[in-house]
Amino acid sequence: MDNDIEGFFNKEEGEIIYSAVKSTKDMTGEVIEIGSYYGKSTFWLASAVKEDNRKMVCIDHFLGSQEHQKALGGKTTFDTYIANMKRYDLYENIIIIASSSSKATQIWDKPIKFLFIDADHDYEGVKRDFDFYEKFVVPGGLIALHDVHPTWPGPERLFNEIIKQKDKYQLYGRNDMSLRIIRKVK
Repeated sequence: MDNDIEGFFNKEEGEIIYSAVKSTKDMTGEVIEIGSYYGKSTFWLASAVKEDNRKMVCIDHFLGSQEHQKALGGKTTFDTYIANMKRYDLYENIIIIASSSSKATQIWDKPIKFLFIDADHDYEGVKRDFDFYEKFVVPGGLIALHDVHPTWPGPERLFNEIIKQKDKYQLYGRNDMSLRIIRKVK
């Protein structure tokens, strides 16, 4: 299984988050993605929940990250995202909240079993997403961070801060690129 959707997420990372989501099958809570671009990572998350006849939630303003907004020239990624999800027959397995993650916090009140953060790449933005949504992650739930790499010092700094809290979090998985997954202990 793979996809040809434009984006910055490789097959190895996709297989890792797919397996991680599958490992939460019997847990209570939602599968949430913050930041989707054209849906390359959504493909893997939605494929995992589709097999169990469930849905995932995608939160994105569909304007692209700051570094991509100029290239998009004021256009949004929304229509391409929707077309990609329909092309792979995943659209019915996604609940879309077309909003910034900070605005979506005003309506969010459900437990989360798998949280994938890949939106704002500066420290303040990724920390804001983590701080708000982490409190909804159930004990044993998983939090995945993308772009944990020196190229993106924001996600890397946040991951290093989180993983030091050994009484609250454990490393669940990683790849040699930039994907890190932690388990919330309590």
